[in-house]
Amino acid sequence: MAQVDTQPQAAALFFAAGPQVMIQGFTEMLGREAQLGRVAIEHPRHAAIQFLMMVMGEAKLRSELGITPQLSDDEIDRYIVSCVDLFLRGYGYTEGQ
Repeated sequence: MAQVDTQPQAAALFFAAGPQVMIQGFTEMLGREAQLGRVAIEHPRHAAIQFLMMVMGEAKLRSELGITPQLSDDEIDRYIVSCVDLFLRGYGYTEGQ
């Protein structure tokens, strides 16, 4: 991340090989779940990005800023579970359909 100004091609390669692959895979999965009626998602790619950005949370921000993480593994786990719950409730997840 620190080299993005001097090596933009490296940033593009990183994004294509990592985050873009994850976004695409999650987008496809959410699209299938929407087609099956398990979630009410009109724009699966938007939903995928929303979820992935949400779960990054404070721990990721602290890491990127070089601040010693002050969150325990339990706190991080609780945060991620709450993100999943919020996301599923927000998109009307219905189990078993």
